[in-house]
Amino acid sequence: MKRNILFSYVLLCGMLATICGCGKDKGNLTGEVFLNEEPLNLAQITAYDSENKAVGIAMIHEGKYRLDDLPLGPVILVVQTYLPDGRAINSAGAPPRDSNRGLPPEVTKSMQKDLPEGSQQQVKPVPLKYTDSKRSDLKTAVVVGTTVYHIKMVGKGEIPKGPPIGMGGGPPVPFGGPPPPPPMGPR
Repeated sequence: MKRNILFSYVLLCGMLATICGCGKDKGNLTGEVFLNEEPLNLAQITAYDSENKAVGIAMIHEGKYRLDDLPLGPVILVVQTYLPDGRAINSAGAPPRDSNRGLPPEVTKSMQKDLPEGSQQQVKPVPLKYTDSKRSDLKTAVVVGTTVYHIKMVGKGEIPKGPPIGMGGGPPVPFGGPPPPPPMGPR
């Protein structure tokens, strides 16, 4: 009797997981990353699906990456060593913290010695075409299990130039320009 109840419970949980969409097949993507035939030591890799939605993100360390639990099907890969505003990506996948600005060099050096080895090295810029999902030609398909895809980028690396800055050094000005000044005095 207990076995039948346990079997029914397991069967019910399996059916609910299938109905809810849980348990959809996923795949992993792994490989090595080269820029002009040299391993790329530190970068961020993002996978985009056919609808240009980011479906996975990971760090590249010592020329190797692994993206887990990706939906099956075609993906476009983007490799970034700098964010669109020109700030370098660090080992945590984010730009360096602004709070480090103004610290004495010996303090900054001491903080960096605790970072993983690859993150202490100079970040190499990659050609801009590999940093944009609409221009990247790094395409593959994710299948059940693990897909191996080695990335071989060529070209001169560039640091992205940030978006245009609005008046007063603030954010970009929307809709092509600042609003007109308010009317002056009575008419």
